[in-house]
Amino acid sequence: MNLTSFGISDLGNKRRNNEDRFLRDDRRGIYIVCDGMGGAAAGEVASGNGASLVYSELVGQDEVLRGFKEGAEDAELQVSVALETAIRHANEHVFLEGQRNPDRKGMGTTLTALCVGKSTAVVGHVGDSRLYHVQQSRIRVLTEDHTWVADQVRKGKMTPDEAKASKKQNLIMRALGISREVKVDTLTVPMLPGDRFLLCSDGLHGYFQDEDEARTIMSRPVGLQRIVLECIATARDRGGKDNVTALMVESR
Repeated sequence: MNLTSFGISDLGNKRRNNEDRFLRDDRRGIYIVCDGMGGAAAGEVASGNGASLVYSELVGQDEVLRGFKEGAEDAELQVSVALETAIRHANEHVFLEGQRNPDRKGMGTTLTALCVGKSTAVVGHVGDSRLYHVQQSRIRVLTEDHTWVADQVRKGKMTPDEAKASKKQNLIMRALGISREVKVDTLTVPMLPGDRFLLCSDGLHGYFQDEDEARTIMSRPVGLQRIVLECIATARDRGGKDNVTALMVESR
């Protein structure tokens, strides 16, 4: 599977610093988006460390990644285990850094990662960044938001409209660095040539009207750079109160 990608992390209209980070590696098929949180520059440290540590650990599993790209037997499981392990290790690192440094105590970050193989992709996720997948004009959100309001919606205690209006909509229940252990969501999905993925922080997906709008934008027959720029402009035009990160990936 040949891959191409394009990403931008934008300051937005309100923030003075950018706590989002992303990494992309088309050759290895690794894509990561992080959205940090914490006082002073702690959010930047958490997201930067989270993204770079997961990427570095995955690169160290180069033989496993090559097997995944070639469709080797059991490669999906090996990559899934490697990704989950890397995220757990990054979580412990971010947590301990916060414990050692009083200025960074309580810092954390979301992390959404995508590893693409021959005909499948593996997802690793913690937090409220998102991963959208468009295949043959059908869209699917591959991640669940680990927020209080999203949990209330899943339990039927709150409607989506009530969640959007809630003052607790930014209350994150699961993120890297909050505690020494973290539960990581993993998922394997089938892929076809022409599939598109969008990894993004909540500074973007919080401004999508619905999934259909995201599908329409992602499915436009134009280059990835143009779509990403449109995503950033949409978030900024609708308020841009947070940092905005959009990373598009396309299989060929």
